[in-house]
Amino acid sequence: MKFLKLLIPILGIFLFSKAFGSLNKVIVGDFEPNWLGVESVEDGKILEQTKTVGRLILPAKRNSACTAFLISDDMVMTNRHCVKGPEDAVGAKIFFNYIDEGEHNTYICDQFITNNEKLDYAILKCEGSPGSIFGKVKLSQVKPETGMHIYIVHQNCDYYQNSRCKRTQKVSFGMVTGQFSFRINHNADTLSGSSGAPVFSLDTHEVIGLHNNGSGHEEINGRRNGRGKMNLGIKMFEIVKEIQTIFPDLP
Repeated sequence: MKFLKLLIPILGIFLFSKAFGSLNKVIVGDFEPNWLGVESVEDGKILEQTKTVGRLILPAKRNSACTAFLISDDMVMTNRHCVKGPEDAVGAKIFFNYIDEGEHNTYICDQFITNNEKLDYAILKCEGSPGSIFGKVKLSQVKPETGMHIYIVHQNCDYYQNSRCKRTQKVSFGMVTGQFSFRINHNADTLSGSSGAPVFSLDTHEVIGLHNNGSGHEEINGRRNGRGKMNLGIKMFEIVKEIQTIFPDLP
């Protein structure tokens, strides 16, 4: 009986890891995550941006979950490690206004457009025009600055503390803590499932980065606890330059 009590939370984390992919994003610093449920956000500019972000479900990858956001009326961006090719996009769908597990605004986004392994981005095309309803982000074409304040909109919950928690829309606050080559370091809290989330400038509300990883994982008794030293992202202006060579007419 004691063994079962120990096994249940471990199984819960394992199931979440299967749903979210590898456990490589972290909560930085304090043990409690520094994020807000979107229903608790009062800033109108931030709320406007949260509408452009959704929870991406990939049936072709055993219903794994990532985050994606609208870059045009009918295109969303996420990580390439979420969608490695057209085969991963089969049956893909995105949920907007994902606050609880009830009814949502759901769109099929199963048309693979392009991706890039080095810059870890992928673009999918959606049926209908969700961007005409929820809006779309503005992608920054300027190099981000170390020390700039940011926020990340993503779909997650602290499943290390509660394996049954609901993966709802969260807003995490932080800053760019460093950068190298085409990457940024940041300290906004995330976990696996946040892959593909937009990193917004708190000043301009433009997307300055694409969240994709974390490092410095802590362990307790040989197991990761979801905490670490920093998170990582790709500089958006580098992605924009690459996209413009493929889709010069994309607004």
